[in-house]
Amino acid sequence: MHHSARFLALALMTAACAQGCASVNADGSAPEAARFAGAWKVDWCDAGQRDTDCATFTAYLVQDGDRVCGTHYGADARQNRMDEGGMPSIVGSAKGDTATVEIRSGRNHSLTRARLDASSGAIRWTTLDIPEAATNGEPAFVPDRDQLRKVDDAASREVLAQVRDACRRSAEP
Repeated sequence: MHHSARFLALALMTAACAQGCASVNADGSAPEAARFAGAWKVDWCDAGQRDTDCATFTAYLVQDGDRVCGTHYGADARQNRMDEGGMPSIVGSAKGDTATVEIRSGRNHSLTRARLDASSGAIRWTTLDIPEAATNGEPAFVPDRDQLRKVDDAASREVLAQVRDACRRSAEP
């Protein structure tokens, strides 16, 4: 086969594999599906006051194998008290449909541990312990027991790209 034809065949095989070849972990096992990757949101609305905005919490998560990493944003209904996490503010590990994460509040610097369950297509967030003492007396805006729905819009995809880069850098030795 001529050199350029061989190169073209190799390039086509590489492109085809990039589209559909299965990857494997170093030990030969199948990689974890990235069940937790994405933007996940819950709104807390006051049913008695329909004309007001809702308090909100969004977790922006990436998953690489069993490592879960991300950031978060939470705010009260008036958006005058916010909790923005650093990059990353959420770190943990996943096994199957369950992840255990720690989340560091950007508002009061408390650390909360939570279990996430992704078996239903949404994320069921359960706080596992009372947050450590806040450094400034302010509340954190973190779910206790809530179901977070997946959000896929341009703004979320932009934040997730930044989170991916920050999490990749934080994992480097």
